[in-house]
Amino acid sequence: MKAIVHDVHGDVDVLREVTWPDPEPGPGEVLVAVRATSLNRLDVIQRAGPPLLPGFGLPHVAGMDVAGEIVAAGPGVTAPALGSRVLVNPALHCGECEWCRRGDDGFCPDVRVVGGNHPGGYAELTVVPATHVHVLPDAVSYEEAATIPTIWSTAWHGLVEVGRLQIVTGGEGVDMVFDHVGPALFASSMFAMRPRGRLVFCGSTTGTEASFNLPYAYHFGIQLLGSDPYSYAEFGRMLDTYWTAGFTTVIDSVFPLDEAGAREAQRRLEQGDVIGKMLLQP
Repeated sequence: MKAIVHDVHGDVDVLREVTWPDPEPGPGEVLVAVRATSLNRLDVIQRAGPPLLPGFGLPHVAGMDVAGEIVAAGPGVTAPALGSRVLVNPALHCGECEWCRRGDDGFCPDVRVVGGNHPGGYAELTVVPATHVHVLPDAVSYEEAATIPTIWSTAWHGLVEVGRLQIVTGGEGVDMVFDHVGPALFASSMFAMRPRGRLVFCGSTTGTEASFNLPYAYHFGIQLLGSDPYSYAEFGRMLDTYWTAGFTTVIDSVFPLDEAGAREAQRRLEQGDVIGKMLLQP
């Protein structure tokens, strides 16, 4: 298969195209022919180094969000059928630890992330557990599907599961702010909220340290809620809502899955020259 990898950390020029033997699915796994994968900031961060995720190794194949077709299955897999059009849940929990047994698998100490510390979608083929693929509705294209996993699961978890999203405030200030940029808006977001408002945060693109007025926060009962990893069950709930609620995701551009395409896509993402999702397609 063809894949885009990097053997060292650095700028976009470390991305290179290679030809590797096709991976083979093991027990409980399926082989997915990648039809589209979308870019995320983790792709850039881990390429530049140092990597964020434990278990990361070089050479690395990025690409967290994968949509494609099941072309082979390992022993014990009965569904989905070969030829199924699927979307991959990129968070691969172990299913056996205490966290997994009680449904908090986002904290699984052995979690693997497709495109993070498990080979991802910057390739023609990838192997994932059959339990982590979801069959696409007929009306959903591979391109649209590949935009969904990371951004929508992050938004769903922060807004719905952690933030308990509600409607209208009667002019008293907002019930909740969902912040994914960090210190640039942290303090001003607090002042925009009503008493006992909820500030849910999950990102640090403008820095890793935020300051705010402590007396204001405790006087008005402002709740600071870190948005932790989503769970396996939540991913299914998010997809069920996405399929039926009429949501769409803006696609900025589509690049070929080759050395030049991957480099240009990551260069644009790194520079912030993008509105919506960018895709790579074999």
